[in-house]
This record gives sequence, structure tokens and C-alpha cells, in this order.
Amino acid sequence: MTLNSRPLNFLGAFICYQLIVTAYYFQYVQFMEPCPLCIFSRVAIFSLGVVLLLNAIFQPRHESIWNKLFQILGMICASMGIWISAKHVYIQNLPADQVMDCGAPLDLLMDVMPMTEVISTVLMGDGKCAEVNFEWLGLTMPGWMLLIFSVAFILTTYRLVHAFRAPKHL
Repeated sequence: MTLNSRPLNFLGAFICYQLIVTAYYFQYVQFMEPCPLCIFSRVAIFSLGVVLLLNAIFQPRHESIWNKLFQILGMICASMGIWISAKHVYIQNLPADQVMDCGAPLDLLMDVMPMTEVISTVLMGDGKCAEVNFEWLGLTMPGWMLLIFSVAFILTTYRLVHAFRAPKHL
């Protein structure tokens, strides 16, 4: 079994699904409201899961352009997740006096601002993003997501490099 096999792609998609389910568990059962960066992180993990699921379903030949496209899309999703999670970890580690005040909720921002301004405002982070509501094995939720996205980026990069180095079949 290679790192780009159908079972491993399904496993990756399932892990992404479980991360979304876990996020909703914390939101609706543990009553931990997600900050805007957490919501963006969910979008990134959902996108990565969709790419992995499509790769598993269609399972293009290793050297095909479609396989390379799936790996590039996976790298883009993982990169977005790394950037969002790293920003979130950074905000959580700022001294309290340097954290921005809490802004308007995400749904209100989306009602009154264009999407580009919403994205830039959310990525600035606010006081709610600095709260640490959960920690496991010394890492906060954004820390775990940073680790997960980093592993996904490394694997998709390896798979892309390996796809370009594969011998061409005639």
C-alpha cells in the first residue's frame, strides 16, 4: 500500500469528517462557541476532506495530471489551515494587553461587510480568539489543528513530488 492508496485517502477524509464532528460536539454539547478563526479552520479541514474523498473515489493513476491536481489542492487546503491555525496559536500566546478587543460576531460581519473585508477582519483575530477553552497534552485546539494541517501538508507534498518522479507509462 502506497501513501496515495484509496484506503489511505478514505482514512484521511474520515479523519477530516471526525474533526468536524468533534468541533460540532464541542460547540453544541460542551457549549464552547467557536471564534471566527475556528470557523475558518473548519472550512479548511472540510475542504481538505473533500479533496481526499474525491481522490479516494476517483483514484487517478499515480502519474496522471488528475493525481497531481488532487495533491496540489490538498497542499492548498493544508496551507490555508496552517496559516489560520498558526495565526490562532499566535493570538492565543500574545500577552493580554496586546490582544485586540472582541469584534462583532461573524454572522453580523457577513451581513454588513463585503467578503474580502470579513476575511481580513477575521484574520486579524480578536479577544475571543485569544481564549483558551481546551487543552489536551499541552496543546490547545488551534495547536492540534496546526499539527494536523502540517502533517497533511507534508504528506501531500511528498505525494506530489513522488507523482512527478514516477515513471511515465506508454
